[in-house]
Amino acid sequence: MRRTSYRKGDVIIAEGEFTSDAYILQRGFVEVYHAGPPEQRLSILGPGDIFGEMSLITERPRSASVR
Repeated sequence: MRRTSYRKGDVIIAEGEFTSDAYILQRGFVEVYHAGPPEQRLSILGPGDIFGEMSLITERPRSASVR
């Protein structure tokens, strides 16, 4: 496990990528969204939330983006 910081607006996960990282949000908030067009917000996650874990299970491309 490693700690990483992101700035506001940074894309952490891009829809369609083939990656296998999962994240635990320690502070701040992230937006889960479909890039579109039109862009569509799916969720807002906060401290303690986990995201990106589905790629570990399904071995499929990312189904949404996170920033």
